[in-house]
Amino acid sequence: MKKTAAFLLAALVLAGCGAPPEPQNYEEKIRETLSGSYRMELCFTYDTVEGSALLDKEKDGEMTLTLQSPAGMEGLLLRTKGEELTLSYEGIELAMPACPLPRESLPTLLRDALSGEGSFEVTAEDGILTAVARSLPLSYTITFREEDMTPLSLETAELPLRVEVRSFTREEAL
Repeated sequence: MKKTAAFLLAALVLAGCGAPPEPQNYEEKIRETLSGSYRMELCFTYDTVEGSALLDKEKDGEMTLTLQSPAGMEGLLLRTKGEELTLSYEGIELAMPACPLPRESLPTLLRDALSGEGSFEVTAEDGILTAVARSLPLSYTITFREEDMTPLSLETAELPLRVEVRSFTREEAL
């Protein structure tokens, strides 16, 4: 009788565990997040320059980066769509439609890393997703909060760039 009770108890405990959780398709969630429309408040360090910016990204890939610092560059607006770049500062606008952006420029790095294109190698640990994209000309590491897919940071090993996301708002919340 004791063996039967122990067997039934073990069966109940094991059955209560349920099926293992389905594996998450993190790569698809990352692609969905990055390819959407959103606004981010950013802090960045690029080599020895520290600054902050507001980034607006549209679903069609148009991206507007408005620098809030460093001193002397407040209000500089960079708008990219594809390879086109428009610079605006204190009412002066310069369109550069046929000028390819340098691979090392902050707008290029943000545009490529936030496009949602390419493939990602994703790891999850303690509620943080780390996505490494190696299929682009430079490799990028982007971290996300797993519960709501909020981007937290972006960096690249090949260049002295680190971006931290202070706030992230999806289009539907704007």
